[in-house]
Amino acid sequence: MKVTVAIPTYNNLKDLKRALESVFMQDFEDYEIIIADNSTNSETEEYIKGLNHPKIDYFRNIPPVSPSANWNKMLDKSQGEYIKILFDDDWFLTKDALGKIVKVMDEHPEADFGYCRQIGFKRGTNKVVHRRAQKYVKRLQKDPTELLLANRISAPSVVFFRRSKNYKFDTLLTWGVDTDFYIQAITDNPNFAFINEELIALGVSETQLTRRCENSIDILLNNDCYLYNKHYDIIKTSKYKKKIEARILNSLKFYNVQNLEELNSILTYTKAPEFVAEYYTKKSQNLAAKIRTVIEILTGGGGLRTR
Repeated sequence: MKVTVAIPTYNNLKDLKRALESVFMQDFEDYEIIIADNSTNSETEEYIKGLNHPKIDYFRNIPPVSPSANWNKMLDKSQGEYIKILFDDDWFLTKDALGKIVKVMDEHPEADFGYCRQIGFKRGTNKVVHRRAQKYVKRLQKDPTELLLANRISAPSVVFFRRSKNYKFDTLLTWGVDTDFYIQAITDNPNFAFINEELIALGVSETQLTRRCENSIDILLNNDCYLYNKHYDIIKTSKYKKKIEARILNSLKFYNVQNLEELNSILTYTKAPEFVAEYYTKKSQNLAAKIRTVIEILTGGGGLRTR
């Protein structure tokens, strides 16, 4: 088997049908489809069983597992030399897309990971959004920690990689799972492949994990802290280190944190990075020093006076 098209899905049969049709139209035919169903109803299961398609290997999680755990189960079941992820609300734009992905990996045996350009759709409109992905390739090869500031690669549907590398998604993360995955892959081997063509369309669905996380400051902050701790060995020498730290501190300002006790009550999912503790320790010490200075001024240096 040359390539596995791995499709995780969650209560989204309408879009899944579109994704599958875009796979069925591919002119490259040496592929299998793994469908990892995390749905809370049987609608998708009934549809897939009704198709009885020879290329589809389907399973459903009862009860549902976390998204990243579902993705890992999907990778574990794959048999292809290459794995091409395709989320249920995304689709191949052209019939030769899968063939081009296989071709670039065959021609670049030094690459274990790669991605292509894509088009997206602005939420609430039908406006097509194009991303200038090419300009980030050399930058990410030199320093993948830039991904902690902005996801320059985009959603997992644009990526592909060798199954032999046994890459996995971190199940301790809710947000930034894809960013973490990319950093691991590029750190492992910076010679990744890039296809400077729009091969994938990224849809917008209300079931997307992104929609459920992007407005939760708790999830974003705690996952940012976790990623900082996890990748500190490469962050500490990165030119983006101060910007990454500033992003975390700016998130903490949302809570108007004043001291370490308040900070610890907020960071319920992971420990604060050391620089955060140093920042708030210094802030507390500075506040205490200012209070002592005010007292000295008011008392003429002799302590509080009574009249």
